[in-house]
Amino acid sequence: MEEKKINTGRYNEKTKRQIQAENISEDYPHVRRFFAAVFDIIATEKEPDYTNFCKSNGIDGRNLQKVITEPHRNLKVEYFGILVKKYGYSAKWLLTGEGKMK
Repeated sequence: MEEKKINTGRYNEKTKRQIQAENISEDYPHVRRFFAAVFDIIATEKEPDYTNFCKSNGIDGRNLQKVITEPHRNLKVEYFGILVKKYGYSAKWLLTGEGKMK
């Protein structure tokens, strides 16, 4: 099922899920960075959308969606490992916010 996109500017359409992820409380910075990386992967067309990102990485998208709406839930360490190993994101940046994203 394709996500409905919301036009937020001249060239930038965001999904409702992406907007929710951007609004995660700053009390959960590692969760915010995780989803920033996920949506960067989608924006750079390494994956066509959220559903395909989840499927191609063996992630249950419903559980990940719960983390967006309830960021106090724990993200599995394996999910961070996917971003580091498969997509080249910096582990240091994901966990601490220090350094470059990639």
